Amino acid sequence: EDGDCYNFFMKELGEKPEKRAQFKLTFLVYLFSEWLYPWLRNLDHVFQRQFPELHKLIKEKKRGDYRDLAIYLQKLEAQIIIDNVILAAKSKKIPLFTIHDGILVKKSDVETMVNLIKEAFQKEVGLVPNLKIKALA
Repeated sequence: EDGDCYNFFMKELGEKPEKRAQFKLTFLVYLFSEWLYPWLRNLDHVFQRQFPELHKLIKEKKRGDYRDLAIYLQKLEAQIIIDNVILAAKSKKIPLFTIHDGILVKKSDVETMVNLIKEAFQKEVGLVPNLKIKALA
């Protein structure tokens, strides 16, 4: 709908919009904790019903060691950024610096970089991320 998974699941579960920050933490606990706590069961049912293949993948990644999911996602993101986005920017002669989980570019290159990132994620995982653009002071 609006590309925001938190809003989607909150609507499915009947959560109030003003509880978004709290729900985001709940969702992260659901994805990355070792146990499926009783208070997460409704979220798990909605997730399984709405996204059965993704639910199965998450359960498989967490089966041996629950931390494997986070490691898998970090490696996937790094692969997409390095192998796709950075190489595409280099071919377009866009100077950049990577900073933790961000990319620093000239103001004139922001729109191009946003498009490169969105295209790479769409191509690799079928999803377009929500990006935050910040200007340096």
